[in-house]
Amino acid sequence: MTVMQDVLERVWSDEALRNNLFNNPKQVLAEVGVKLPDSVTVQVHENTSSLVNYILPDPSEIPEGTDLEKADPVAGKVIKQALSDETFKASLLLNPKQAIATSTGVKLPDDLDVRVYEDTSTVKHLVLPTNPADDELNDLELEVIAGGVSKSGQAGIGCGIGSTLSFIPVIGPIAAATAGAASGIAAATLEGK
Repeated sequence: MTVMQDVLERVWSDEALRNNLFNNPKQVLAEVGVKLPDSVTVQVHENTSSLVNYILPDPSEIPEGTDLEKADPVAGKVIKQALSDETFKASLLLNPKQAIATSTGVKLPDDLDVRVYEDTSTVKHLVLPTNPADDELNDLELEVIAGGVSKSGQAGIGCGIGSTLSFIPVIGPIAAATAGAASGIAAATLEGK
């Protein structure tokens, strides 16, 4: 188990630690050995069954040679477009669902709230995935699992590709949401809706 996975397990089971992570993220991270420069601030966001937080990585944190679209065609396309097109990035940060639909043609479920944050050299975002023990799987999560992605894997995002703060892979939320949306679109098409 990785250090961050261990922290995640502890945060899910210890309300005081969870609250402290939201109030003093750098202190909690330092206590588990993740030290950040004084110039860096950390913002913590939490996913729920109806809210997915997504972090647009700092381009300098993407390992050279990484093919984002190979890892996930839809999310990779969104990331690449945002990193190369300032107008699209602004749209993605302001209205993520519309920007994702415009870029990929995939309409995300109406009941899914998507928020996108941008990592920079001085601001890192950490997203707590939903705790699988807290609730039953919703339809989107069932569709994602059927597609081979774990609930915790689809539920959250870390601080960018290659970042030491990541709880889980960077592409998870959009990939999961688009997988669910694509399944819904396919089902609607098959049903003639």
